[in-house]
Amino acid sequence: MSRQKQVYESGAEWLPVLPDHLIVEILSWAPVKSLIRFKCVSKSWNSLIGSDSHFRKLHLQRSSAKPTNLQLLIDSSCVETMGPSWPVTELLDNPSYTLNPKPQHLYTQDHSFIGTCNGLIALRGSSIYRVGLLRYFWVCFWNPATRTKSRNSPSCYGLTRFGFGYDPINDTYKVVGLFSNPIRLQVPQRDRVRVYSMGGNCWRDVASFPEDGVTLEKMNGVCVNGTLNWVAFRHNSDNIVKQVVIVSFHLGNETNAEFPLPNLLDHETWFLLSPTLWVLKDCLYVSHYHAANHYMIWQMKEFGVKESWRVFLNIDLDCLPSKYPGFRMMPLPMCLFENNNVLMIFSEGFYQRYAVLYKHKDSTVASLGIRTTIFLYSVLYYAESLVSVSPT
Repeated sequence: MSRQKQVYESGAEWLPVLPDHLIVEILSWAPVKSLIRFKCVSKSWNSLIGSDSHFRKLHLQRSSAKPTNLQLLIDSSCVETMGPSWPVTELLDNPSYTLNPKPQHLYTQDHSFIGTCNGLIALRGSSIYRVGLLRYFWVCFWNPATRTKSRNSPSCYGLTRFGFGYDPINDTYKVVGLFSNPIRLQVPQRDRVRVYSMGGNCWRDVASFPEDGVTLEKMNGVCVNGTLNWVAFRHNSDNIVKQVVIVSFHLGNETNAEFPLPNLLDHETWFLLSPTLWVLKDCLYVSHYHAANHYMIWQMKEFGVKESWRVFLNIDLDCLPSKYPGFRMMPLPMCLFENNNVLMIFSEGFYQRYAVLYKHKDSTVASLGIRTTIFLYSVLYYAESLVSVSPT
């Protein structure tokens, strides 16, 4: 057999040789599912995809920028399950899409979302054991794309609010828990604050916040710019709310600060507006009801600067399709696209939720038709990533 025929049949010498930097560039755009398969190609690819921190960060940057990589995840609050999830693009490309639940088994006693950051999801678990009125809690980190979950943190009791985010100074992920005494919740007081870092073996106490006379909202904190943020209420000496503010906890130096919400929210009727914080495209947003039948979203263009608040959306709720007019829970803004269109999840009664796309250019709302009947679940979105659930 001739040398030319041997080469042709083996095919080995006909393969083009690409420089390493070009291979990295190409692979950084691939979806996680494909990359996991590509680990079998060679030892160098396995090392690059499985353990190269620079490649993971490059892939995360590319993945976060592509709407096709965004996933919606439903927490059905069922024992030992979490899910389902589905690509955002399926909602946009197929408006009649019907959700087909495929729960992902996590083998936990009980769980709920804390938050998501860089493709990781922090879960809070709880046990049946109590100390007086206080339940034991633990947290863990889950990457739905790679189907990996960290070991549980040490148990801690009495935590009532949480936040999850990335600490860029120390290059780690942290969960912040705030402790409130349930016997004295009606009295504004400083919360005891504890921090758990990924891979750690204990919860650490840090300086308490917020200051006296300020009470945090009961929602979990949202992460932006290396900080966790909560809506908070400033009280006077008679325990009457006088101002609505944002309390911000810096994950790097573990200090806290405070800055105001838009002026529209700075009055005593805060409870009629139900202000809620969101993070879309690395910007902080606050949403609230307005004038009974409107829903407003404000954007903070420059984080921490009061003057940078601007009205981003003002939606007439009466224009939304509904079987139960006048009976809706607050919308959940999920994804912000390059054209400023916003994907939102609306509640209809207690049992159904559906997706709508708000088109920013002409201020119209398009129903995407997706509906589920999962009772009282929560929804979040995340970009698929290779980020590890344990420190390297």
